[in-house]
Amino acid sequence: MHKAAFRASEDRYVIEGLRSVSDSNPDTLRALFLRTDAADRAGRIIARTDCPIYVVTPEAFDAVADTANSQGILAVAQRPSHTAERLLRESFLVLTDGVADPGNMGTLLRTAEAAGAGGVLCGPGSVDVTNPKTVRAAMGSVSRMPVVRFTDGVAMIRALKEAGHVLAAADLTDSVDYRALPPVGRVTLITGSEANGISALFRSAADYRLRIPMAGGVESLNAAVATGILLYTLRERLTTDVGE
Repeated sequence: MHKAAFRASEDRYVIEGLRSVSDSNPDTLRALFLRTDAADRAGRIIARTDCPIYVVTPEAFDAVADTANSQGILAVAQRPSHTAERLLRESFLVLTDGVADPGNMGTLLRTAEAAGAGGVLCGPGSVDVTNPKTVRAAMGSVSRMPVVRFTDGVAMIRALKEAGHVLAAADLTDSVDYRALPPVGRVTLITGSEANGISALFRSAADYRLRIPMAGGVESLNAAVATGILLYTLRERLTTDVGE
């Protein structure tokens, strides 16, 4: 399951590590694999799930583990399934435009969930959210946070605007201080990669282009860090309630 195409075809993905498995939605777990020397640490997980449990030798476990120094706990989970139509009914969304770094994507998912976002729309060039490194960085959020991938940016922009979403892009080109954003009813934060930013398509479609002022010689922030700052600011600007 290390290949994205295989995970997609099987509707399954792997969650590895005690904390990540413990924090995941237990209803999504389909199998739990425990290394013989780690079985006594999985009591909380076992109590929360009725999926099949397999205790295997260290050699067998390490052959399939993704990490070099695994904790000996691994779960196979149902790949989440959501629709764009359902997400468009939410008032607070994140759209990723070419976020290719797995760690950044995982942190972004976790932060978006914490900030109360209703879902994440992943555009072309964005890493698969079930990538093992993304799953580890998300710490359970992959199993709870609604995510939809899309390939047609023009169609997605049209759908968001028809649903009443204001598009706010993290961008340095002709942008305003992020604190200047007025109150909004529905908003989608568009975020790109640290290296390339957002594409011309989404830049031109944005209703607001927001920048985070930086002191000293710092030119940019990590994509996930910048997204976190903007998410909590946008949440304060919403005139509709989000979950807590």
